Amino acid sequence: MQLPSISGQTDKQVRKTDIRTVEVNPQGQYVLDRQRLSLDQVLRSLDQTHRGNPNLVVDIRADKNARVELLTDLLDRCQQMGMNQISVRGNPRPNSP
Repeated sequence: MQLPSISGQTDKQVRKTDIRTVEVNPQGQYVLDRQRLSLDQVLRSLDQTHRGNPNLVVDIRADKNARVELLTDLLDRCQQMGMNQISVRGNPRPNSP
């Protein structure tokens, strides 16, 4: 299998200031900057940040007991707004003995 080469692009270093973290908790709430917000409020804040910083990375931390539709709604809306650098994480697995 041959993969296409990508010329002219370099890996960019992600700065801490480029990352906004959104938590999705089991109670059905979104948390941004330690504040519980509605999905629309979260998206307004992310959109404002993205307009000022096109390198924005949306870091989504979803609790394993959170409703999947909360996560997919957030992902879909971010992508519709042109935010394509998205990281999704759950809780880390404990180390096995």
